[in-house]
Amino acid sequence: MPCRGGLGASYVIMTGLFVLLVLGLSAPKARAESLRSALQRTLSLNPTINAEREKLRAVEETTGIAGANFRPNLTLNGDVTRENLYTDLGGSGATDDTYTSRGYSVNISQPLYRGGRTVAALNEADANILAARESLRNVEQSTLLDVATTYISLVRDRAIKRLRENNLRLLNKQLEATIARQKAGVVTETDVAQALSRKSSAQSDVALADANLRTNVAEYIRITSRTPTGLHFPVLRKRQPVANLALAIRLGKNQNPAILAARYARDAAKFRIDQVRGERLPEFSLEAGFAQRWDITKSIEEQRTANIRLRGSLPLYQGGAVRARIRQGQAALRQASLQISAAVSLARSQAVSSWGNLIVGRARIKSAKVQIKATEKALFGVQNEEKVGQRTVLDVLNAEEEVLDAKVILQQAKSAHIIAYFSLLSAMGRLTLESTSY
Repeated sequence: MPCRGGLGASYVIMTGLFVLLVLGLSAPKARAESLRSALQRTLSLNPTINAEREKLRAVEETTGIAGANFRPNLTLNGDVTRENLYTDLGGSGATDDTYTSRGYSVNISQPLYRGGRTVAALNEADANILAARESLRNVEQSTLLDVATTYISLVRDRAIKRLRENNLRLLNKQLEATIARQKAGVVTETDVAQALSRKSSAQSDVALADANLRTNVAEYIRITSRTPTGLHFPVLRKRQPVANLALAIRLGKNQNPAILAARYARDAAKFRIDQVRGERLPEFSLEAGFAQRWDITKSIEEQRTANIRLRGSLPLYQGGAVRARIRQGQAALRQASLQISAAVSLARSQAVSSWGNLIVGRARIKSAKVQIKATEKALFGVQNEEKVGQRTVLDVLNAEEEVLDAKVILQQAKSAHIIAYFSLLSAMGRLTLESTSY
């Protein structure tokens, strides 16, 4: 019996292990997400971008609305009327007639001239559509830059958190070793206190790194609607997007969607003024109609009428409303012109700062790599010297901190350099999915 129980227990254990193994092999693994896939999904699912797309579709319908005044209006009317006619003829008696008449009419009106308002309205609609398209592109670029910035910041923060945690583990071991050496009389209580102080500071740094990481994770989920997994720094295809800063500024002035949207908005404001001015000019239209009725009275069995007319009107006085609207439009035009200047200044500022950060970031990466090698070499020497009593525990702690700082600086420099790269693309109006295919 004990033997059977043992075999049964072994069978159950082996079966359970097999099931766990199968489940582990079949369980879906979290796939690493590249920056390109994150940007691509954001372009498809981001609600801000989709809302701007719907706004563009609504604006595109204004062309059909404005062009309707080039086409005729056709109206069909029909009715059936039941009518009672009572007539008192005095001494001759009275008549009381009831009859049902019916009929229909067709009317057509073709605008011929509306003071140029139709052409101006079409031009305004076209300008508004172009402005809406550039606004959509601007929203897409801004969102892509936010995704890229958050993505790269997450890679940086995760790397820094790992460095901080690894440093804390080393300090824990060092504190234990220092306590043991203090008990053996090799080091003093001062050395133990210094090691404990560094450990406490490292714990605070880990907590701060974790808080920064959680903040960026929340921002990433907000923008992309997905939890980040397996992120990594993208490899830039070029050292810099353009040859020099002057070219970047010039490209931004001609291609930045915020600037182009402001220019098209200014054009729309001009055409809007032309529409209002057209209200002070004469208006002509050609109208035609046909009507037919039956059983109008007892004596009229059927009646047909047809007409055609050329109608014209000239406004003489409109209470000053048109003049006020013209002045209103001129103020809006000046506002649109100033917004162009503001957009140009903003794009130039972004290009200059991004270019500077790009150059500085590349220099900091190179410097940090040299610094890491130097500090690691120095740490190795200090550790050996401390073993023979030529250095103190504090010297070792300082050397370890210098290595950690250099590695943190490298992660910060990498992220700053890549973010500056994408920011420069955005300033030039070239931040698209195709330009970020890493």
